[in-house]
Amino acid sequence: MRSVLPTRLLRVKAVVATLAAALLLLGAPSVRAEAVSGPPKMSDGFGLTQAGGATGSATNFVVTVNTPQVAGSHRIRILLPSDYTADPDKRYPVLYFLHGASDDPGNPNLAYPALAAAQSMITVIPDGGLRGWYSNWLDQGTAAGAQNWENFHINQVIPFIDANLRTTATKKGRAVA
Repeated sequence: MRSVLPTRLLRVKAVVATLAAALLLLGAPSVRAEAVSGPPKMSDGFGLTQAGGATGSATNFVVTVNTPQVAGSHRIRILLPSDYTADPDKRYPVLYFLHGASDDPGNPNLAYPALAAAQSMITVIPDGGLRGWYSNWLDQGTAAGAQNWENFHINQVIPFIDANLRTTATKKGRAVA
């Protein structure tokens, strides 16, 4: 009996090794998720051009964009759930958090602990300007330059986020606060 057990054990090990090799050849997903050290890569589009790369962590980062719709550079803070990279097929609803005048979403001293702790959604905090009021200004000829905030948020930021992140890109997948 003693000589049979090692032989069976060797056969089982050989079968396991063969199955593991077959799974690798078939391209089975790795059990171990790869660590992500920085923000995901985002592509320009919808009238938004990134000014440099995103800064921050893999789940809390800022993208700076330029657009002819609103003069100057504007920052968009994005908060991703901690499991965002673990399941590449999962989609998330998006909360667009309109923070109000004079807050800079790119300011690293601003903390959004409740939003950063959310695990069931993506949170997007776009710049609203010092006096943008989230609307297109009637008088575009001011010293402030172009001020089409509604166009920026509705026609540019939302499709930019949907194109670059795994969102639930429907009305039922979006909320504004």
